[in-house]
Amino acid sequence: MVDVETTGLASRTRDRVVEIAVVLTDPDGRVQHEWSTLVNPLRDVGPTWVHGIRARDVAAAPTFGEIAGDVMAALSGRVLVAHNVGFDFSFLTAELGRAHVPVRADFPRICTMRWSDAFVHGASRKLVHCCEAAGIEIVDAHSALGDARATADLLGFYLRRSGGRVPWEPAVAQCDTYPWLIPPADDGAVPVLARPRRAARISGVLGAAV
Repeated sequence: MVDVETTGLASRTRDRVVEIAVVLTDPDGRVQHEWSTLVNPLRDVGPTWVHGIRARDVAAAPTFGEIAGDVMAALSGRVLVAHNVGFDFSFLTAELGRAHVPVRADFPRICTMRWSDAFVHGASRKLVHCCEAAGIEIVDAHSALGDARATADLLGFYLRRSGGRVPWEPAVAQCDTYPWLIPPADDGAVPVLARPRRAARISGVLGAAV
């Protein structure tokens, strides 16, 4: 799962990523690994009232160019899953492009928002409402890691609800043929900066957990 918080909506022009989270799961949706970092956008941080990130929070954060290799290393050989994946993918490709890391349009990806109609009937397609309908608690909504964790839980819910018959095949086939870049050497020096601790923003939960 990938989630980004951004300075705005214009990924190809003026807006930049201010936080990114990656949550890796196995084919059954069980979490294997996760990491997140604030990102210095080299401009103002945009709508603090939405993502809760202030200019002073990102002053010492890495730029996206500094973490681009590590982002691709985390994603290599995996299907990119996000809620409204078009949004997150557009920012990823724009930021990676600025860092001279090529990403093709056929990057394997799945959208949990698009799948919501099949698995959470009656809910709106927003992440918070899909999670409420599935009985999933979102801790720290509109943080990259909080939303990525919630998306991982939602994917797990879809997998259980479908009995394993979720249409993975096209994305997996793309994974098998995509020309993955060689990941950078892991020297343990990935520059990350955690979001400052604040009062948790927790969504309401409707119905029993599945």
